[in-house]
Order: sequence, then C-alpha cells, then structure tokens
Amino acid sequence: MPVGSPAHDLSLTATDVAALGLKPVGEWQALTLPKVPGLIVVTNAFTDQGQRHWVRQCLERYPSQNSNRTNLHAHHPGTVTTDGGGLWARASKPDAVPPDKELLHRLRWTTLGFHYDWTRKIYTREAHSAFPEDLQRLCDTCSRLLGLGPYSAEAAIVNYYHERSTLAGHTDHSERNQSAPLFSFSFGLSAVFMIGGNTKQTVPVPLWLRSGDFVVMTAQARQAYHAVPKIVSNTLPPGLTDDGEAAWAPFHAYLSDARININVRSGVFGDAGDS
Repeated sequence: MPVGSPAHDLSLTATDVAALGLKPVGEWQALTLPKVPGLIVVTNAFTDQGQRHWVRQCLERYPSQNSNRTNLHAHHPGTVTTDGGGLWARASKPDAVPPDKELLHRLRWTTLGFHYDWTRKIYTREAHSAFPEDLQRLCDTCSRLLGLGPYSAEAAIVNYYHERSTLAGHTDHSERNQSAPLFSFSFGLSAVFMIGGNTKQTVPVPLWLRSGDFVVMTAQARQAYHAVPKIVSNTLPPGLTDDGEAAWAPFHAYLSDARININVRSGVFGDAGDS
C-alpha cells in the first residue's frame, strides 16, 4: 500500500510528523491482507525516541491523571493517581516498597476520553475525561498520512500485557459507528496478533507485531474477531533497552516483561466526532 502519495494529506509538515515521534512517511511500510479487507498493518513508523515518549505517557502520565480510570481504581483509590506522586513515580524508585511494585504489576488497563464500562460493555456520556491532545494528534496524523482523512479520537484503552498475558478472541462492537477506523499502537515486547472474520468460524491470520508497529482496522476488519494469544519474551528492540540513561532504566526494566498497547476508537455515540 503506498504511503505518502499525492492522494494523502500533504498539509502535514515534516516537523508535525517528527514531533509525534514518527519517522518520515516515506520510511513507513504498510501492509494490507486480501483475506482481511480493511486491515492495515504499518511497520517502521516510530523513531526510537518516539517509542520511548509513548511508553512514558502510558506509564507515567495516563494512569496517574485523576480524571482517567484504571483497573486499580475501584479497590485502590488514591494509590494510582497523582496523589502521592502517582503509582509509577513510587513503584519505579530503587527503594520502592513491595506493595507499590505489586500494584504496578497488576495494572492492566487505563481508559481515556469516554471511559468504557467493562461490566455493561457500553460507553456513557457521563463517564468522560478530556482526551489527551498528543494522542489525538498522533491518530489524526496517521489517519491523514494513510489517506483515511481527518480523525477525531474519542476513547482509548491502554492495555498492559506481561509475558503470560493473553487476549481472547473478540470483536470491538460497543462503538455505535462501526465504520470509524480503530487504531492500535504497540510498544515493548512483540506479540502474536490473530485476526479473522465476523464469525469465529473464519480461520484467523497470524501476524507478528513488533514494538512501534500499529494496526488500523477499517471497513470489514472493524468487525472482525481478533486476539493476542502470545506475548513473546526476549523481543525488546535495542532502542528500548538500557543505554546507560538513568531515567530510562526503570522503563527498560518494566518493558523487559511487558507489552503496551494503545487502542483508540472514534464514533462512540454515532458519527465520528459526534460526542
């Protein structure tokens, strides 16, 4: 699939792209699969420093903002957010106490924008916080460069996987507008990603997702069953390993056993951008 051709949005400058941690679009590699219409897999899109930036956002910033929600909030109120400096600030210290380290290991998700209700599997207008501006710009920029047009990010789930974590086959069907693309960014350890069709009878296609890859699900792929059956150990890329920078050392330690996935949706209540 050509990326950055005249059909794509050329109003974005190289500075706009680089500011988001992205490589020049000419260096991206985009793959489409005839067996899964509407699926776009993009590799080689992020710089090493860009990957580090998004890892930091997912560990330092997003879980610690009081308006966002995590799987730890219900049973451990005040321990994750900025009260006391935030969970990452406490758990990543060399002298961190065991309870904080254990809580960090138990962090499984953070929701942004319209917060997904995991029990009822719906969104409500009342459960809402401001969507991160930088993540909105990232999705909009990627969408434009892929020729998909402007994108209004409304909700996101940041998933934190460890080596033994899996994600069972499912569809993302809670958003009312199922034609709005879904963006999924991967950082950390590699993963096996499987995607099939709109029923479980379709034989899925296995894909290897590396750190810095991202997937866009559009058209028929938007309603396809997909899963993550395997997080692959010892696959952290050199750009995310410990290079002697003291500030990066705790992030490297975390990622040696983890994969972070940012899953962004639009059209939560209907037309994309209609919130």
